[in-house]
Amino acid sequence: MSGGHGWPFDDLVGCIGNTPSNDNNRAWEIVVPFENALRSQAVVQRLAMVVSALDISRRDMPNWMANQFEAFDRRGGRFIWPNGARFNLPDIDRYLPDDGSFTWFSDLKKMAVNPPRQLPQWRVLPRLQLLYLAIAAWRPEVAAHVIR
Repeated sequence: MSGGHGWPFDDLVGCIGNTPSNDNNRAWEIVVPFENALRSQAVVQRLAMVVSALDISRRDMPNWMANQFEAFDRRGGRFIWPNGARFNLPDIDRYLPDDGSFTWFSDLKKMAVNPPRQLPQWRVLPRLQLLYLAIAAWRPEVAAHVIR
């Protein structure tokens, strides 16, 4: 916390940018978490809680994610690795199941109430990473609480 001065998430690593206390037109930068940071039952459950609270249908989630990335890009935002190198956003369709029904999001939403009993599989981590980045582009203060 910033002690009541400015935006309450100024001290959190994960989002840097224009805030009420920092309006010098610096580009928004979101630090991309390594996949290991997402390999936690608690992180998956918190992601599930956010997705569930969004109240967006499973078929609309990829479009919502793409819209967040597009809006973030229009604001001049960029994703960076912890070392400062630029992260190039991959194609969303590459990492989401191509069955067209996107039941993966429905299964994820269920984890908001029933926590996962095991760690997420390695093949799912790029999806979780993209989902986290979409949430961070939408609301950095929410994303800051997903990975803590």
